[in-house]
Amino acid sequence: MTDRVPLRVLVFAAYPSARAGLAALLAREVGLEVEETDGGVGETAAAVHDVTVIDLTGFDDDWVETRVEHAAGRGLVLL
Repeated sequence: MTDRVPLRVLVFAAYPSARAGLAALLAREVGLEVEETDGGVGETAAAVHDVTVIDLTGFDDDWVETRVEHAAGRGLVLL
């Protein structure tokens, strides 16, 4: 059996309760390493991840468009 590298998931949500809830649900899954962020520019640039999960509630269209472009070539889930 080989050791698998965990899939790194970056969770964006404007509201702390939504962010924590999504992160908690995803963290229960074996093989996922979850990082939460409120979408600050510095956090986003520093985050190394394989999949981006974005709760669209509370973010404007320009913010979402920028994050979608940043996620190019990676998995992307929009809620």
